[in-house]
Amino acid sequence: MKGMMVLERKINKLFRDFGIVAYCGERFEYSNSVVSFTPYFWDRLSRAHCEYIDKTFGIDVRSSYFTFCILHEIGHHYTLRNFTEEEIDNEIIIRKLLSFCEKDPKEINNAYFNLPIEEEATKWALEYMVNHVSWVNRVNRLCCDALRHYFKVNGWG
Repeated sequence: MKGMMVLERKINKLFRDFGIVAYCGERFEYSNSVVSFTPYFWDRLSRAHCEYIDKTFGIDVRSSYFTFCILHEIGHHYTLRNFTEEEIDNEIIIRKLLSFCEKDPKEINNAYFNLPIEEEATKWALEYMVNHVSWVNRVNRLCCDALRHYFKVNGWG
């Protein structure tokens, strides 16, 4: 895709202080200090996730959802050490099983984000957002600009 390297460089620059490397992939994921992100993130599951966060934590992340998703993955970077290898392995199995469920997206999201490892990363991301509002607003604006540019050079926007 045109502009993908530019998008990756911009995202990496914005999040460099967290000690992670980011690259454009098929989904938002974290593994060994590497965050995968996708520019194609707004779908029915995203809407259900925003509703879940708003209902559970009382925080509206719709306008900064891309930034939240990256911060959630970075949250794993900081919170995974709170879990044993067995707990991590068990959640990986549960996440794979949930990915095959054909239930309502809200139910899947509720189950997924109530998994202890996911909940910890979400709490970390939300706490970071609440405590760094001006940073989040600036980064969100820059992320949106980078995403708009990416879509424009590919003829999608």
